[in-house]
Amino acid sequence: MKIVFVKSACGIGYGYMEGATLDCEEAFGMEMVNLGYAEIVTQSADGLPEDLPGKEAFLEAGITTIDDVKAIGDFTQIKGIGEATAVRITEYFKPKE
Repeated sequence: MKIVFVKSACGIGYGYMEGATLDCEEAFGMEMVNLGYAEIVTQSADGLPEDLPGKEAFLEAGITTIDDVKAIGDFTQIKGIGEATAVRITEYFKPKE
């Protein structure tokens, strides 16, 4: 499951800051959700995750699946995505610990 932290979990022994996303086992994810530290990330009707950086630019370019996003070599080639957003997209796809 994928979760996004809505507040820092550092105070309870984890290194996750507010805004961090995490692909994790359901038991851990639900624990963080139930404790109020995270929310479940849902896939929107358009096929891209709600928290994907640059989501609107991808949709405007006709890119509607996560596999298509992952296949892009240089995110800055998409109109509306600059260097900072490209870095955030790259970070989004890195495995979280």
